[in-house]
Amino acid sequence: MLEVHRKSHDNYRPHSALGYMTPVEFAAKWQEENPVTLSQRVANEGGPHTAN
Repeated sequence: MLEVHRKSHDNYRPHSALGYMTPVEFAAKWQEENPVTLSQRVANEGGPHTAN
């Protein structure tokens, strides 16, 4: 039941805080506008276990 709610929330329900896009649409648009891969991000930040 929780998985059904999560899928509905993330895929079909627009959110005003996200410009009336679904979280999935917002994430896709953000990734398209910011095409840094996770491996590039980790390399730029010095690795996943680096203290800030």
